[in-house]
Amino acid sequence: MVISFGVVQEPENVVSVTPNPPEGATVKSVYVTRKVTVYGIQEQEIDSLSTLNTSMNVYLTLALTVLFFGLSPIVNAAFSDKLNDSGRLALYYVTPLCALISLGFFFMCWHASATRASTWKRIKDQSTHVG
Repeated sequence: MVISFGVVQEPENVVSVTPNPPEGATVKSVYVTRKVTVYGIQEQEIDSLSTLNTSMNVYLTLALTVLFFGLSPIVNAAFSDKLNDSGRLALYYVTPLCALISLGFFFMCWHASATRASTWKRIKDQSTHVG
């Protein structure tokens, strides 16, 4: 006798419906494991990593803001037939100044990122496996 979806099939090809067919979803338990690495981190290291993450975000935001502010006179000059005096001033003096300031902010963002990476490397190197 074969039971399939609440229908019983007899060997003589006689089909009869069972009184209580299975209803709803079938739950199948699957057990998994995961190896979790735990690092012993001191409070000042957490503060340092948090500060470095924040400073990276701030420096990158400032760098992109100043960069796009500096690029706006170039875009304006590209779609304009003739620039007035303030447009030429912005194009020749403000744009390079914004590029330099943006480059400085990008450098500070990179420095914060490198410092954060070295802090994580030091934490991982000083951590030992117990067990």
